[in-house]
Amino acid sequence: MKLIFTLIVSLTLLNAKIINNHNNTVTDTLTHLQWQDSNANQTDTRDWVHAVSYCQNLSLDGYTNWRLPNINELKSLLDYSKDVNSMVAGFKHHATNPPRIYWTSTSVSGLADYAWVINFNYGSVTYFHKMGRVASYYRVRCVRNENIK
Repeated sequence: MKLIFTLIVSLTLLNAKIINNHNNTVTDTLTHLQWQDSNANQTDTRDWVHAVSYCQNLSLDGYTNWRLPNINELKSLLDYSKDVNSMVAGFKHHATNPPRIYWTSTSVSGLADYAWVINFNYGSVTYFHKMGRVASYYRVRCVRNENIK
């Protein structure tokens, strides 16, 4: 019984890594990344070029060193215990209507016109066109390294 209790507490602590900063940002205490958590995260969509530009020009919580997350950073927000709505708990602003697809800054190796995205509907990873007339428009969640001012 003690082992089961310890396991439950450990799993709860692993999932309780997002701290709400109450300033349209949250901090991931495991990765030390600060994430944008504003209304724009659930409503706005952009092609990849404008997603990169949006994050580079974002001024939030007194910081201007925001950027589009790479594939591994965005994957850290996946809750693999969920079949649907697979974003980790703790974000106030997240897309509640499909598509819950977010851009990453990571280009697809060998396919320069494509970038990786994560679909938080089902926790899947795929890629789409970055720009041009066939560009895809998805959501953006900017990130910054918490320890870098």
